[in-house]
Amino acid sequence: ESEAITKSEATVELLLDVWEQVDATGGTKPELFDSVATGRMLTKVQQDASRTANGPVLNEDGESIEGPSTVTGRIVFEPKTAYGQEYEGIANGLVIIPGCQDASARIATTADGKPAMTNPTPRNEVEYHVIYDAETKTWLVNDRIELGTTC
Repeated sequence: ESEAITKSEATVELLLDVWEQVDATGGTKPELFDSVATGRMLTKVQQDASRTANGPVLNEDGESIEGPSTVTGRIVFEPKTAYGQEYEGIANGLVIIPGCQDASARIATTADGKPAMTNPTPRNEVEYHVIYDAETKTWLVNDRIELGTTC
């Protein structure tokens, strides 16, 4: 279980690194996520990249702006604990990692040059779900559950 947790936590960090790289391309390289995410998480990050690349994104005035946005900074995740569960016949093939996600350093600017609307509470409790893909022998982030609480 400890090896699965270590690899899963590293996979979440890799996802956040890739997310920063995709942001740096203006959202134009969402295929970079394919090596670190799957399932609902892959859908979430691809949709985020598409909004960055094309809009619409709400600016600080609440206006919906079409066109490419720029994003700088990185999301930070601080795990609180982690535990493994059986997944598709593999002991500890699913690792659940609750913790605090801080998006305060990730800054978006809409195509009109104004700051994008931001979450007034950028530090939130989330739970990452990381699975082991036996076919490719890789760990992939499968989901991120928003727990609805701040940290």
